[in-house]
Amino acid sequence: MRWDKVRNDSYYEARKQEYMAKRLESFGDWRHAIECWQRYSDIKLEKGSYFLAYFGYRQVIRLSDANGEKNSSQNARRMIEKLEKEDYPEVHDLFYVPLRYEIDGNIRDSITAYEELGDLFKERKNYFLAADAYEHAAEGRHKMGLPVKDYGLPHEAWGMNSKYWTEQGEEDDSKWSEERKDYYDKLYRK
Repeated sequence: MRWDKVRNDSYYEARKQEYMAKRLESFGDWRHAIECWQRYSDIKLEKGSYFLAYFGYRQVIRLSDANGEKNSSQNARRMIEKLEKEDYPEVHDLFYVPLRYEIDGNIRDSITAYEELGDLFKERKNYFLAADAYEHAAEGRHKMGLPVKDYGLPHEAWGMNSKYWTEQGEEDDSKWSEERKDYYDKLYRK
């Protein structure tokens, strides 16, 4: 993946931190994984992606508690208290399933789970989370050496997100969603 081609984009900077956190955890380097999850969460919080910030802070807590890192856990718990909404725990659990598959090396299962998650969010008309889930599926496809450049689910979901924001009169958010298609193409270019 060409993280260098998308480094000026906060969405993909956070995705890179998440990618590194998962890799580090799979290698047993929980200390650096916690740092990456923390950076991921901070980026998401700054950009207003509150559920994804919540998700990241939950990973900080999970790893911190499992490894006796009280300060990291306490700080993340304070953030969780500020962010948590009624449906966040349920949505977290949905996102955690493919994450766990991925960390455990079950990439094919993670792809399927991310695609199912994307489909679910598309049905709920949450096109941003659908696109994010499909982007994760694309990442898994890349890891397995499967075609990614022509994998259309992320493009489709970003387009739906763009259309949604246009209908809301939010042209900046619509344009941002359209730009994600271009970044997606750059990320996986050989």
